[in-house]
Amino acid sequence: MNTNENQPPEQAASHPPETIPLAGTGGLNHLHDADLRGLIEAGQRSGYLTFDQINAYLPDEAVDPEKIDALLVALDDRGIELVEELPEETVEASTDTAAIAEPVPPVKAAKPRRDEAITTPPSNAANDPIRMYLAQMAEIPLLTREEEISLAKRIEVTRKRFRRAILGCGFAMQSTVETLRRVHEGRLPFDRTIKVSLTERLTKEQIQARMPHNLSTLDRLMGQSLADFKLLISTRTDPAAARQARRRFRRTRGKMLTLVEELSLRTRRVQPLMKLLGGMSNRMDRLQTDLRLMAAGERSCDDRADMRKELRDLMLSTQESPRSLRNRVASLDKLKAEYEAA
Repeated sequence: MNTNENQPPEQAASHPPETIPLAGTGGLNHLHDADLRGLIEAGQRSGYLTFDQINAYLPDEAVDPEKIDALLVALDDRGIELVEELPEETVEASTDTAAIAEPVPPVKAAKPRRDEAITTPPSNAANDPIRMYLAQMAEIPLLTREEEISLAKRIEVTRKRFRRAILGCGFAMQSTVETLRRVHEGRLPFDRTIKVSLTERLTKEQIQARMPHNLSTLDRLMGQSLADFKLLISTRTDPAAARQARRRFRRTRGKMLTLVEELSLRTRRVQPLMKLLGGMSNRMDRLQTDLRLMAAGERSCDDRADMRKELRDLMLSTQESPRSLRNRVASLDKLKAEYEAA
């Protein structure tokens, strides 16, 4: 089915990707992991999951990339938020009764211990940087084994969420595949571009063996994704064909994310794409606004056509509508902050 090339792109997005319906509870049958299915059902009931719930689901012995990927895909498909802790109203509702029934006894002031008195720096410690550093380090409590495991899980989950949010954009995926292709062809150094990880079963030999198949498959999937996106933004696409294109588009994007993450491009190579996406989003918003506000005789037909073409080209490059890219950029700011704070 051909797209309507003459239709202004600010009006042509009749089936934008962000309107793809999320799977309901009945769509959990493909989740073969019973624990994951129960976790997602709980998330759908409340609309969110906490990091404590995620940590309880993930195994302690090692970071399992497959379990994390399956979890993140399920969260994305169903629009389930991942929050730091329970919302205040939930906590207050569950603790009000207990607070009334059990008055809290007054806390007695603790006497300073002898070892604390010994490690307390004297008043002139500010003049000695080494003593200041040692005094500060002495005040930082060591993590228990359980806390270390929980922190490791949190770091890995926030890292993968941040990366997936960037790579989910068509432009970022295309740029990443080109970078990986240059590594495969020897035009970029492997060790400085690719991250190896024994715990994630990502050795140099394994990644190099995957590259030919993954890259060729990614090329095919990117072509399929672009074709489906053109159907989604065309006013000539009937509703039934649009629904099929939506399903293919989402499924293809998930496959591409899995394949590209198997090649383990370093995060420092992925993160700069965030700024580029922000610039493209701003430009798309500006073009869309100008086209809407432009009076019929204010610009020549050629000017309007040029602006429409630029907006359409940006949409095809990112495989996003102006709204969906704006939402993605906004979520990236939040995910980046969570990743850096983990």
